[in-house]
Amino acid sequence: MNRIHCIIITLFAIIITGCTSKPAMGNFTYSYSMENVNNFKIEFELNADASFKITQYNYFFDNFEKAKKPISTEGILNNKEFSSFKELLQQSNLEDMEDSYGYDAETTSESDIIYMIELKHADKTKYISINASGANTFPEKFTELIAYTNAIISDKHKTE
Repeated sequence: MNRIHCIIITLFAIIITGCTSKPAMGNFTYSYSMENVNNFKIEFELNADASFKITQYNYFFDNFEKAKKPISTEGILNNKEFSSFKELLQQSNLEDMEDSYGYDAETTSESDIIYMIELKHADKTKYISINASGANTFPEKFTELIAYTNAIISDKHKTE
């Protein structure tokens, strides 16, 4: 009788663990942008092969000069950087977050900074839009993901 109980408990534990664990990242695309309307936009895209692309738009100067001059940087993250990204993407629980934050204020301004996050993974796409002027609270790992993304952009993007 004890042996049957042990087997049932073991099987139950395996089933529960399998249902609560997240699948490996596999094939994915993570996109991030930060924009101030009429002033600037910076985009970052990371693919499952560790390749990335960063594009910076200076709307203010482009409009003044009447010419679009985006600045782009492409490359491949090293193993440590890429592993950190994958870990943060898995731990940030993007799929459990709301689709938008900070848009419930009565007024919005052209000086607001808007963040857009997109994760394509396992035949699903999750979009998150954030108006930074709102009073928002986010999970710790999501905040770490955004901080790490900005650090990689600052480190890798060449503006000259």
